[in-house]
Amino acid sequence: MLQLLINLPRFSRRPVKIVFLIGTFSLIAITALSAFAYQSQPQSEAQSQAKEAEPATPAEQFIGTWQAELKGRPYFLLQITSVSPKVAGSFAVAPGLNVGPTGEVDGIWSAAALPDAHPLIEPKLEGDRLTFSYKPEGDEHPDTLQVVLTGPNEATIRLIRTYDNQEQRFLSEEEIAKTMKPSHMKKADKTDPAVKKN
Repeated sequence: MLQLLINLPRFSRRPVKIVFLIGTFSLIAITALSAFAYQSQPQSEAQSQAKEAEPATPAEQFIGTWQAELKGRPYFLLQITSVSPKVAGSFAVAPGLNVGPTGEVDGIWSAAALPDAHPLIEPKLEGDRLTFSYKPEGDEHPDTLQVVLTGPNEATIRLIRTYDNQEQRFLSEEEIAKTMKPSHMKKADKTDPAVKKN
């Protein structure tokens, strides 16, 4: 019997070693999988956050409704709905727009409104510049304007071609620059009643 007791541990050591090895490998595998899962999750979150944080291209930054204001009322409204495959949008000017002797807009009859907007004619996008023509009903000659991005949700708009009915000719850019300064534009708040269509 003593011999039997001595032999028993010999038979039981092998299963203990196998169980120990299986347990060790399982622990290593679980640790490795946990480490991989831990490392891969922050990376995917970081990548998605990086994508969200990536600034839009200059073309994409134009999408939205832009306005130039006088005493809180818009006198220019530019709405860009698409930049790809082509630029699409509309433009509205406040009725009774008046430019003073300093070249700045100093009076309007009423605020510009999107329901009164006209489609952009031949819009052309070059980097941070958008050039388009605008022709309200009743006008024979369209005006050409240029919008330049100056910062996040900020831009300037200026008239670069217009027809002088008195002189019966188109004015040069230099002549326009002397009589009308560029206007500051910003992206309008969607809740602003001035930009609502209804």
